[in-house]
Amino acid sequence: MSEATQSQGLDERLPPHAIPGLFHGMSTGSVLGGVGMTDFDNGEPEGWSFQPHPLNDDLTGDDEKRVMGAICDTRVHYHPRRMHLTLHRPIPSASALNRGADAEYTQAIDPEQQAITRIEFVIPSDYPQAEYTVEREEDGSRRVNVISSASPGREPLFTEVTCFHPVRNNRTMETDGPLIRGDDIYVTKEYMEIVSDFPSDKDRMDQIEYESMQGNDVHENGEPVGLWPEFEKPIELVRTDQSGGRTSFSLDASYFPSAKRVTRPTAADNFSYVTIRHKDMDTFAEVQFLVAADASKRAREEEWESRMFTDLSIGTRADEGVVTPA
Repeated sequence: MSEATQSQGLDERLPPHAIPGLFHGMSTGSVLGGVGMTDFDNGEPEGWSFQPHPLNDDLTGDDEKRVMGAICDTRVHYHPRRMHLTLHRPIPSASALNRGADAEYTQAIDPEQQAITRIEFVIPSDYPQAEYTVEREEDGSRRVNVISSASPGREPLFTEVTCFHPVRNNRTMETDGPLIRGDDIYVTKEYMEIVSDFPSDKDRMDQIEYESMQGNDVHENGEPVGLWPEFEKPIELVRTDQSGGRTSFSLDASYFPSAKRVTRPTAADNFSYVTIRHKDMDTFAEVQFLVAADASKRAREEEWESRMFTDLSIGTRADEGVVTPA
């Protein structure tokens, strides 16, 4: 198996020098409808992949067809060792660590001064995982109980972390055709030491979500879970500032296993950090993604140049007296 194949679902497809940098947050609107998941392949080294296909046959607008075509044009890969967490309390950016800046949002001029609200990292393949058992009722009731049996403890994980900083003074929510434009996000990377049960418990949490998507009546250690579960746990993030000093941040975070970060290695569009939100086992109802600000600007410039070339061509043909059939 090639290295490129092994990294599918992990390696993000980004424009050159995009990080650190500004991205535009986008998501699909309801007009596109759901997206089906077919041709599943569980034979990849760790993760799985599928081919998306549109479920809405009533798309009429060119923009709608273009966006849905981009989403469904390429195979989608998911890797279970990639973890995305939402922080319950924002933490300062790396550039603000040395200044003792307040962790709360400010109307900062520089996007990198904005606080971090979400993080993402890859769990090493040899990182110990919590043990659990799945008990199924034999009376056909579809009741499933996922029981924790052993935890490896909160083993510190030192790794590269992708940090997402919503840019408050650029915050917006507007519709752009079939897409919804959300927050601008500044994206950075830094190394942190993560101390939490999240990395070791991911397999178990994913199993609970899988059982829920199967339509089972899922319980966690005897307690009902419900559809699209959210898992909250304490986390400690130990960071090193520019002078070499270590600062620890202790807070709570949430993991949403139904919101799956995926990659599309063969795609030709400029969608990065793509998240699909499961509706059921065979459907996802929403696609969220980021577009690098520079890439978005280049796309607009290319569209403008294309239109100008078309206008000039029409004007030249008219000047030359060329008659085209109606």
